[in-house]
Order: sequence, then structure tokens, then C-alpha cells
Amino acid sequence: MNAINLINLARSYWESKVLFVSVRLKIFTILHTEDKSVSAIANILSLNPNSAKRFLDTLVSLKLLQKEGNFYKNTSFSNLYLVENKDSYLGNMVHHCESLWKCWEHLEESVKSGKPVAFKLFKNSSYKHRLKDYVYAMHDIGSVVADEIVSYLNISHYKNMLDLGGGSGAYSIILAKNNPNLKATIFELSDVLKHTKKFIQKAKTKNQISTIPGNFLEDSFGKEEYDLILISNLIHIYDATNNKEIINKTHRALAKKGKIVIHNLVLNNETTPKEATLFDLNMLMGTVSGRVYTQKEVKNWLKEIGFRNIKSYTTTLKTKVIIGVK
Repeated sequence: MNAINLINLARSYWESKVLFVSVRLKIFTILHTEDKSVSAIANILSLNPNSAKRFLDTLVSLKLLQKEGNFYKNTSFSNLYLVENKDSYLGNMVHHCESLWKCWEHLEESVKSGKPVAFKLFKNSSYKHRLKDYVYAMHDIGSVVADEIVSYLNISHYKNMLDLGGGSGAYSIILAKNNPNLKATIFELSDVLKHTKKFIQKAKTKNQISTIPGNFLEDSFGKEEYDLILISNLIHIYDATNNKEIINKTHRALAKKGKIVIHNLVLNNETTPKEATLFDLNMLMGTVSGRVYTQKEVKNWLKEIGFRNIKSYTTTLKTKVIIGVK
């Protein structure tokens, strides 16, 4: 770290805000079909032409747009990830990160009090809107990393999978497409499953994926029914006691030699990776008892409950895939 790094760190939110606004304005979507001039873009989006030019030039500097003469066009990256209605679209994740801005403005309050701020900040907002925002954002992230999870498993060996807290079904969809003989069951809250079923139908995997509404803490997952159970992006919501109970029920639900796969941001130690420490603050502001756990803690839970041959892998998102065998 030097003085220049410090200055850039202090200004880093400038870049995020430019991304948030550009996605909200749908700039990349309107540039998908053809290059456009400043005046054309300003006219379509009802922007001031002068400020629009300054904003678009900033997007060029961020390598999200290209400029040829007086015309702007998407980069190949923007065309892939920032154009609405594409399967590879990550704009929902961008929207979700922007919605968290309100919490991060109150970080100091959570650090001083040790209590979350999200509940009071969002108490007057629509639960349905926030839920959809979250589910679609998690689908974006899941679609990016699911293929990596497949690479850590010999997926062709599995026939019956439970996707615990499967959200949009992103992981089940990718796993099912990689193994036509796999039957996946997504266990989720009933409100979430309304969205899940739409993703399953769109992916044309309805013949392989079913859903069960339920509560992770209150309901049973069955007994020796599955040869693979995936728990992705769930353990950071709960305290250690509840997580151990969820994993214990998972152990009961697995057949002999079945595998548990936990996918989550976890800490290598108390201070790395950076992505996990920042996400831990996000949990401080957004949950009552959730936090990011260390890899050692998660592996110890698995050992205590009876899992063996425990291995871990790191994804390009810096998340961990921790696998244990019953």
C-alpha cells in the first residue's frame, strides 16, 4: 500500500456508482443492436446531451464502452454481461449491489452498535421486490460459478441430489445439464420457489428438477435419500449452532458414501481473502446472527458430525467449495 493506492481506494466507489447508473439507465441494452451518437442516446434516455457525453466517455475509460468518432458501442464484455435478457446477463447482481448501498452508508452505526441496520432501512420497502432482487442477483452469481463446482465433482456418478437453499436453481440447472440422469430437488422457502420454477421452466429442466417448500431450521430433509447434497451461499446467514444442526440433518439425509458440498465465502484466516472480510461486514449490517466463518470452522463442523475425506477448492470468485463424504 502506498499513497496512490490509498487515494484510489478512497475513490473506488466512484467506479461502482458509474456502473450502477449505467445499468439502471440500460445503456448497454440500447447499444446492443447498433452504435449510437451522444445525441441519439441522450434522446432515448432523456439525458442532458453534455452530461451524457461526459458520462459515456467515463464508461469508455472504464472499458465498458468503445468510442469511434462521435459514436459509442458496447465492448464484447458489455455485450456478454450487461445486455438485458441474455442468459449471461449480470445486471441483476449489479442492481442488488446498488440496493446494498443504503446499508453500507450506515456501516459506522453497525460497527458501533454491533447490530444490523438493514431491517430498519428497508422496513418500508416492498418485500416482494427485495426478494426478487436478491433471487435474481444470486442467479447471476450462481451461473458464473456453477461450472467450476461441476469441475470439482464427478457429476456423472450422481443420481439424486438435494439443493438446499437452492434459490433460483442456478446450480441444479447447470448440474442437471451436465448429467441427464441426475434428479435434483430444490429445498427452499415457498416465496422463493415462485421464482425458482420460472428459471427451471426457462432452462427446460423441469423433467429433472423438482421443488420442496420448507424451512431449513424446522423441517427434516429425509433419511438416506440423496447421494449428493449442495449447500450454497447459506451458512453465512446463521449462527454456528444452527449451521451445525443443518449439516447434521444433511448427514441423516445422505446415503452411505454420499457427499456434502458446501459453497460459500469463507475466511482462510481472520483477515483473508479480502472478499470474505468485506462480505462479513455485509452480514454484520444485514443479519441478526450471520457472519463469514473460517474454513477451519466449517471443516470442524463436518468432522464433528461424521464426514470424512474433507477437501476444499477455491473458485475464481474467491469462494470455497468444501466437500465431505458420509
